[in-house]
Amino acid sequence: MGARKQKDRLTDKDRKFCAVLYPDAEDYDCEVALNNLRSNFPRWAYCLHDKDTTDDGELKKPHYHVVMGTGQSPYLIVGVANKLGVPANYIQFCDSFRGSVRYLIHLDHPDKYQYNATDISANFNPKKHFGDVDGEQMSREVFEYLDNHIGCDWLEVMRWAMASGNYAVFRRDYRLFQDYYNLIFNGGNDHGLQGNRNPAQKVHQQDR
Repeated sequence: MGARKQKDRLTDKDRKFCAVLYPDAEDYDCEVALNNLRSNFPRWAYCLHDKDTTDDGELKKPHYHVVMGTGQSPYLIVGVANKLGVPANYIQFCDSFRGSVRYLIHLDHPDKYQYNATDISANFNPKKHFGDVDGEQMSREVFEYLDNHIGCDWLEVMRWAMASGNYAVFRRDYRLFQDYYNLIFNGGNDHGLQGNRNPAQKVHQQDR
C-alpha cells in the first residue's frame, strides 16, 4: 500500500490534459494542432510563452502551454494525442485544471515572467480561475488529487496544493484531508489512523 499510485500513460483515462507545443516542431504542425484543439475539445485554453528565460537570463524557445478538457468522456493519452494531431509524448495528465489555467500566465509563480490574461486564447473565461473560488470546488480538486495519488508522500501533497492554487482550502481543512488520505491509504480502515501506518499524521507530527 505504500507505493504511489501513478497513472499509467497507456491504460489510464482522464478528462483533463496538458501539453507543451512548439511552433518550430518537426514531428507535428503546431498550427494544425491548435486548430484541432479548438475544433475537437469541449474546453480548451492556450498561451504562447515567448518571454520565458533560463536561470542564466537567456530566452527560452517559444512554446505554447495548452490545457484541454474532454467533457464527460474520459480519454486515453493516445486518444487525446490523435485528436490533437501530435505524438503522445507531448500529452500529460493534468492534476488540476484550475492550476494549469493559472500557470498559463504564471499566476502562482512570481519568479517567472508574468503574462497577461489577454494573452490567453480560450473558449471559456479563464479569469474565473484567477481569483478566489468557492471552497467546494477547491475541495473537490484536493480529494481528486488524493484519490489519484494513493500512498504518495504527504509533503508532495502539500507542495501540489501550493502549486495548484488550492493551498487556502487545504490549510483550512487540513485535518479533513489528512484523515481522508489516511483512510484511502489504509484501504478504508479507520483503525489504520494510528501508529506508523499513518503517513500524513507522521509528517504532521514532524512539522510541529
